Amino acid sequence: MNRVIDDLIASAKSLADKAGKATDKAVEYSRLKYQSLQLSNELKGLYEKLGNAVYTMVKSDFDNKDLMDSIIGEIDHVREALEQLESRLAEFKNAVVCPACGAVNDKDACYCNKCGNKFAPKVEEAPAAAEEQHEESASCCCGEKDGECCCEKETDEENKAE
Repeated sequence: MNRVIDDLIASAKSLADKAGKATDKAVEYSRLKYQSLQLSNELKGLYEKLGNAVYTMVKSDFDNKDLMDSIIGEIDHVREALEQLESRLAEFKNAVVCPACGAVNDKDACYCNKCGNKFAPKVEEAPAAAEEQHEESASCCCGEKDGECCCEKETDEENKAE
């Protein structure tokens, strides 16, 4: 009877852990989404500021390159931060963001579903540890394992005898 109760308690703890992790993911996603909206609004304000600066310079026939460069630098900075956030949000959705147009695509997509941009080929990482383990346990020509090859022993013994 105690075993059944212990199993129920363990199952409840496991379920609570899974729910907690799912909640943490949802909170993190919401936080990132909120930051993304804030950056989008900031970017919109910077574009308005740039437009006003251009309009004022055209109307007054006065060129203020330093002001333009400053606003453009701010825009670039905010866009970069927004792109990073969008990439992190895409990870939550198991998706990838197109570097050309910013569209969200399935993680396994080869081409962007919006602009047709070709994504870099997926590189499968071969676990190096598994290869090393395989090499260590591989048999030699005579069937010996773990690096103890009788062929090498025989060769060494023959060399010593000569």
